[in-house]
Amino acid sequence: MGDQVKIVAIGDSNTDKMFINTMFNALCYTDFLELILQNVPPGDTLILNRGKSGETTIDLGARFRKAVIEEHPDYAIIFGGTNDAGYIAQVIANGNIPLSTAIASEIGQLSLGGLAYLGLRDIEGVEKKLERGAEIANGHLEEMCDAALTNGITPILCTIPPYKKGNESPQIDYGKKVIRLMNDNIRAFCNLNPGRVVLADGYIALDNKTEPGYMNPEFSADLIHLNERGQAKLAAVLFKALTESDIEFSLHDGYLVSS
Repeated sequence: MGDQVKIVAIGDSNTDKMFINTMFNALCYTDFLELILQNVPPGDTLILNRGKSGETTIDLGARFRKAVIEEHPDYAIIFGGTNDAGYIAQVIANGNIPLSTAIASEIGQLSLGGLAYLGLRDIEGVEKKLERGAEIANGHLEEMCDAALTNGITPILCTIPPYKKGNESPQIDYGKKVIRLMNDNIRAFCNLNPGRVVLADGYIALDNKTEPGYMNPEFSADLIHLNERGQAKLAAVLFKALTESDIEFSLHDGYLVSS
């Protein structure tokens, strides 16, 4: 790291600082990460939060240049895919995406990315639909990483958090399968680009070790969102990705305790 570190975080509602602060009365992982990095040399760190609720990887990619590249950061945190998994699962389970679902009510605008997955209806077989949906979403994540690298920015690619255990249904099951496929692809992409694309594997850190495949309830605010402890845990994962050092948080007194 140089004399000043500039980081831009782009993602959906789990990155949307205003949404997290307002909806769950919680700090976002970018808040925690900035707090950590101010206590680590060089200490001069700027983190720009460019999260927007309801977005898919397609939506993130559409604004990546303006939101990230034009800021000329040292690092870009790319954290998306949860909404893609939801749309893909809905198309497979129901054959359609109701307009009320396609409209991201949290931000009041249409997610064109979600509607793009309607093309999966033309593919025969559930497994092939799942694989193709994950492939499309991962392709957009990889395109953002490539754009960052081309512009001298180090991408930090995050895996997608697991779902919280709740109302089980075929649609939820499909969503979980998409997340597993996407995360396998994310890890493989990072492994193919050592030293170029940094992996932040939040899925493993947030997974429920007693019920693998579900989010640890300690970290969940609802089916897909992280509460403050989950946000802190993700910040610790990102801190390790940046510095190769471990850290944990005390949320009771606000101090950071290295593990």
